Amino acid sequence: MARDSAGTYSLPAGNPVVTNTLIASTWANPTMTDLANAITDSLSRSGLGGMSAPLLLTDGSASAPGLAFVSDINTGLYRSGADIIGVSTGGVLRYSVNATGNHVFAASSSGNGMTSFGTIVAAKAPTTSLDGALLLSTGIPMLSWNDTSSTVDNRVWDAVALSDSFRMRTANDAGAGNTTWLQVERTAATVDSIALTATATTVSGTLGVTGALSAASFSGSGTSLTALNASNLTSGTIPSARVAGAYTEITAIGNTSSAISIVAAGNVTVNAPSSGLALDVAGTSRSDIHILRSNQSVPTADAFIFRPTDSTLGLGTANTERLRISAGGNVTVNAPSSGIALVVAGHSSAISAQLTSPISTVYLQLSNSVSTTGYVGYESAEISLWSAGTKRLAINSTGATTIIAPSAGIGLTVRGVSGTHSTQIADRDNVVYDAGYLGTPVGGVTGTLVLADRGKTLQATATQTVPNSTFAAGDVVSVYNNSGSAITLTATITTMRLAGTATTGSRTLAARGLATVYFLSGTECIVSGAGVT
Repeated sequence: MARDSAGTYSLPAGNPVVTNTLIASTWANPTMTDLANAITDSLSRSGLGGMSAPLLLTDGSASAPGLAFVSDINTGLYRSGADIIGVSTGGVLRYSVNATGNHVFAASSSGNGMTSFGTIVAAKAPTTSLDGALLLSTGIPMLSWNDTSSTVDNRVWDAVALSDSFRMRTANDAGAGNTTWLQVERTAATVDSIALTATATTVSGTLGVTGALSAASFSGSGTSLTALNASNLTSGTIPSARVAGAYTEITAIGNTSSAISIVAAGNVTVNAPSSGLALDVAGTSRSDIHILRSNQSVPTADAFIFRPTDSTLGLGTANTERLRISAGGNVTVNAPSSGIALVVAGHSSAISAQLTSPISTVYLQLSNSVSTTGYVGYESAEISLWSAGTKRLAINSTGATTIIAPSAGIGLTVRGVSGTHSTQIADRDNVVYDAGYLGTPVGGVTGTLVLADRGKTLQATATQTVPNSTFAAGDVVSVYNNSGSAITLTATITTMRLAGTATTGSRTLAARGLATVYFLSGTECIVSGAGVT
């Protein structure tokens, strides 16, 4: 009888048997066939065969996942809610994805939460300041770069959002000794201050500043600056002079209004003009770089930096916005009219790009302007490929590759070329054979069946010995007598039965006969076939 909907198996009619009743073939054969069918329909613990229907698991929990590991029972996949898949390690939820495709990564207690090795292409325009190709949202969001092509202790850079400030920092190769070189302080959507710390800052070309320029003091040397004390200067020009003395602020006046000022702390303020460019840096004869005033639309310019909305920064070329950074740190690279939106050129012996995160899992989203198409993931030393919010393929740290069965259809299709075999596999001796039903591998004839002969056909011309405690349940070896006289299949295995009989012991294989040896265990086998007596 077949299993019922709950998976419960019942013996066929005529069972159980009555004590002292003669065993008849009319009872035994149907019962054994029914048992064989039921066992065939069971899932092999050793991985033989596969499911022919969806594998239904218990919901599980973070501490006891529905899909876990024998040696690590609190690590795996579980149903954390309606239409939500959760991934836990060490009994703690690390990652989840819901029916709408939202992904949530738990913060890592140590190390990088997300690391990427390769090119990152972000072509999804955000609809809000919290929507983009990459969103870091945790206790202390951080994005790190490790340029392995640089010299020692000149490789690590990071950007971190800390309290009410955004900081760009350098660090040594161990990620310690952080030094902030750019710090932006804010109150709500207002930027309070921007601090740049460096041994030297160089500006090439023309620097135009509108508004007041103030500083506590100015000192320096140059061929165009000579001794000049301008402490009481309120208007006019200084064609060739040096501003001497100590000052709390230096202010440049344009049209009676403060255009640029530098205060004692080194902060530079460029005041917005009533019209035109706030700061225009003249470049070569080929192009200029324009830094535009606040909150304006895309200008007509060859190259420009502007603020399209509050707390956002835009970069553009050829009258078109190319890149935007939102207040939340989301970076959007707009798709070009043709070609690749973002290319990261690396060194031939180094990583081109690295994506890291404070959490333990990295997912690189691949999308177009219509919808999300897939992900490349990295978690617990495993690389995975995802589509439609579902993991499809995984490669672990040992190189083992797992293809996850789909909800319907074929899990893996290998398409070959006409006249050739599409797939090959290798045995433990690294001998390659065609896989599939195009042929049976031919094994080497040694006189004694060995483990490497499993699933193969031996073309023998002399006696073949079937050894004891060599094979396992389910192993099969075929022997073809490729001679004009009978040969012997010698049984040193504990029990070797002739199929369909109770006869045990060594068997005779007639000339040109074909025998199949099926192992019930390491100590028992059955011999069947044409020419076997």
